[in-house]
Amino acid sequence: MKYSYQEARRLGLLASRQAKWRRKDPYLPSFEQRFGNAKRKEVPVGLMEVPVSMIEGTFSNARRESFAPNFMPLLDENTEFGSKWARLLTVQEEEGFTDPIIVYEFNHRFYVAEGNKRTSVMKYQKVPVIPAEVVRILPNRGEMVERHLYDEFLEFFKVAPIYDFDFSHLGDYRTLARVLGKDLYHKWSVDEVRLLRSEYRLFKEQYLEHVSDGNDITCSDAFLEYMTTYGPAALEFLKVSKMKRQMKRTVRRMKYRRK
Repeated sequence: MKYSYQEARRLGLLASRQAKWRRKDPYLPSFEQRFGNAKRKEVPVGLMEVPVSMIEGTFSNARRESFAPNFMPLLDENTEFGSKWARLLTVQEEEGFTDPIIVYEFNHRFYVAEGNKRTSVMKYQKVPVIPAEVVRILPNRGEMVERHLYDEFLEFFKVAPIYDFDFSHLGDYRTLARVLGKDLYHKWSVDEVRLLRSEYRLFKEQYLEHVSDGNDITCSDAFLEYMTTYGPAALEFLKVSKMKRQMKRTVRRMKYRRK
């Protein structure tokens, strides 16, 4: 597939028009726009691979009107912005990016402080993860509806630093740990974290390609149900065809319980 700035901009203009039709903001969300400039505690997390799908927007208002809500570019290709974006696309295609972007994490979502165009390129190419220097912003009291769920995520992150899991229900992080024979009090080994991350990403790739259409069950929730049903060894040496069948049965079972 040949990538181009013109195609990315077409996707951006389409997303912007659709947002206007729905009377929503036609530009990329920013942290400042959503949450203001209230003083909050910041905690450096360090260099991480963050899921591109969890990058919600830019950090400041300065660049947000250069992008559509889906992070695709809006400016004309003959602008300096368009030329830089196109050059970055070429770099990513030929060499891959080497420098991490800089992001702020707030409530398990990311806002780009440096590297907006690189993020846009990665979203355009549907790359699942991107290296980033992460700074966590802790919410003030009363800023979050699901504070207890986020606190549980932070407990999980301390022992298993993986951003990918985004569960819907309180207790799910503890359940995942228990299924794996672990807990949220003792740090997991590097190999255990690496294995879980790679297994989840394999599951997610197949889930998004073959199972996710037509249902509102998140990949993380489906993965937890899958692991609870089939056990932690389910993904080891498993043929993709069998995994897909088991995924579909898992989703059907979850839908049935909702009725």
